[in-house]
Amino acid sequence: MTRKIHAIVPASRDEFLQPFHSVFDQLVGETFPDMSKDIGHDFFAKGAYPRVDVVDGDEAIYIEAEIPGLNKDDVSVDVKDNLLTISGRRKGIHENDKNTRYIVKELKRSQFSRSFTLTDKLDAANIEAEFDKGLLTVVVPKLEPTKPVARTVDIK
Repeated sequence: MTRKIHAIVPASRDEFLQPFHSVFDQLVGETFPDMSKDIGHDFFAKGAYPRVDVVDGDEAIYIEAEIPGLNKDDVSVDVKDNLLTISGRRKGIHENDKNTRYIVKELKRSQFSRSFTLTDKLDAANIEAEFDKGLLTVVVPKLEPTKPVARTVDIK
């Protein structure tokens, strides 16, 4: 007797992973409620590229972005008006050759950009970035919190 095995197969990898992403997003949101305000509301946006890990360290926020196939000259990290933007361009080796005839063309060749809002708790002037083997690490230092002033005010 032959048995048929029935399985529910998700339509895509993203559809399969969506419940896990939702639980993770909820857990992070409940555990670190101020983090999304500090570094932007959509840093867990579905489909955003490059995909990132954002780590809340004691001294800084660390953003690690996977950008395989590029080198540091293809990637840019810019800060303007409290907006940190990671951008780049993925080029094909035959991109400028108009005579190229592709037999199969499946590799994505395009520009990308991903932005993060910086609050006044972060030191935008001292951001550092390093790119090594397809991994971009951006370090956004935290500002020292101002200590509350305690004094007696003279009345005139």
